[in-house]
Amino acid sequence: MVILDLVFNQLLVLKIMDSFCEIIAVILGFYCFSIMLKQYHVKKSKTTIYLMIIFFTLACAPLSQFIDGLFYSGWSIHNTFGLYDVQYGYAFILISTTLANIGLLLFSVDVFLTKQEGPYPKNTKIVVIGGSILIGTLGILGGILKLNDREVTAIIGIYFVIAMIMYILLGTKAYKLSNKISEAIYKKSIKYIGHFAFSLLAIYIFFILDSFSTTYTIWGFFGWAVYLLATYLAYIGFVKPIKVRMK
Repeated sequence: MVILDLVFNQLLVLKIMDSFCEIIAVILGFYCFSIMLKQYHVKKSKTTIYLMIIFFTLACAPLSQFIDGLFYSGWSIHNTFGLYDVQYGYAFILISTTLANIGLLLFSVDVFLTKQEGPYPKNTKIVVIGGSILIGTLGILGGILKLNDREVTAIIGIYFVIAMIMYILLGTKAYKLSNKISEAIYKKSIKYIGHFAFSLLAIYIFFILDSFSTTYTIWGFFGWAVYLLATYLAYIGFVKPIKVRMK
């Protein structure tokens, strides 16, 4: 019994730190969303809509995890706290990140190709539309199946691979583009978008490592800690230049 209590206390400490990261990420995500909403009222554009989608869904993912752990899964000693075992939170996290990935994909093409390299060809449009449909189908289907407590490992595995490839391409593109920009604030913001992309890659890796255990592990905490970092990097990369222009 003493050993069980000790293990539970360690898990509880991790879960408290985990929840702290989730709450701060939610606050920061909705704060960034509110700024983008103000920007959209000032100047309506597709890019701003994509950013609104990204930040709203970035905030919804940790919010759903926190609510699930607080009201549905519970914090009893019988709860492993594993992300994969949190049925409702996992499902809504999957759906939220799917929408965020679609927004990020559309934003990346709109900014990195259209504005920097001229109008993109039809085959690029086909790839973007096809990629969005594929990511959307896998993510939302996986979320719905998880809500019904079905097996989703294969679907999520494919989804993770596609998403991680997208993050690597986006991060690499952002770093290359930042080297071509002379204005300091925009050079920094593009570089931070690259940091953001690779931090998303790290999040997936941490959660994959956490999924191999039957109990909540330090990898799960690292996943949410880096998620908070990623939200902050997104703020520096996407929002801060807009705040400077709004002053």
